[in-house]
Amino acid sequence: MPGLAELALLVVAGVLSIGLMTRGALQLAGEHRLTRRLGDLSLGGGEAAPGAAPDGGPRAAVLATLLAGGGDARIEIERHLAAAGYLSANGALTFGVIRLAATLFTGIALYALLLAAGAPAALRRTVPVAAAAAIFLAARFALHMSSARRARKIRAELPFMLDIFVMMVESGASLDQCFRAFAGTEGRAAPLVQIATAQLVEDVRRGMSYDLALGRWADRLAVPGARELATVLRQSLNQGTELAPTLREFAREFAERRIFAARESIGRKTTQMTVVMLVLLMPALMIVLAGPAVSTLGTTIRQLSNTR
Repeated sequence: MPGLAELALLVVAGVLSIGLMTRGALQLAGEHRLTRRLGDLSLGGGEAAPGAAPDGGPRAAVLATLLAGGGDARIEIERHLAAAGYLSANGALTFGVIRLAATLFTGIALYALLLAAGAPAALRRTVPVAAAAAIFLAARFALHMSSARRARKIRAELPFMLDIFVMMVESGASLDQCFRAFAGTEGRAAPLVQIATAQLVEDVRRGMSYDLALGRWADRLAVPGARELATVLRQSLNQGTELAPTLREFAREFAERRIFAARESIGRKTTQMTVVMLVLLMPALMIVLAGPAVSTLGTTIRQLSNTR
């Protein structure tokens, strides 16, 4: 029966996929164990290394790498998850499981519907695969769009936060007072940065040093320049350097980045509108301009053929 043959092909493909995943897992296990040991040695058991295994251990790290599509793909997914505000240790693993489940469910559900509807065999093979592939790619695209949207909001809020810090520092407040005030009532106009700052204040209240708390704060913001800003704040806390001019320069830099991003977006929109006009308006314009001439030419040719 055709249905049994297709089911057998799916089983064979699944067995081959499991074999390849097992072989890759064996190769990646040693790499992640070595990465975690090197991270523990370099950091002295403190903050986790960027490439270290998450809380689930090497097995969770290997499984996350397999589901994400490779080491570089997993790093990119973790970066987008952090930029989107999902800072779970097993975020890449969770995202991979959800994406794989949605992909398999879409393919199997469509295949069952087409089989029940009596669709042709070619349609039963192509449509579920195409739909599953679209879901697999759309999940990563949606994550990228979510991270980009949150990053734009944070980049818009950071200049306001830095201006507040400059005014408070120039009025004699300490950096710790600035963080606590902004986490309270002063940061209501910048809700995303206020949430990250409130978490920083909570980390410090629980006994974490400002060095680690500022690193976690920069990771929560996850925008270009946040880690450099955290480094400057850390140096000011440790060495007592003057902070107001540096914060003013950072505020100007973040504002200029917003302007550059807006100009880049305007340039892309102009190009996209040009392509849309060429594709949609030019055919209609050519029909309007050349239509009467073509109609007149056709009428003349018919009259000449009738006279003969």
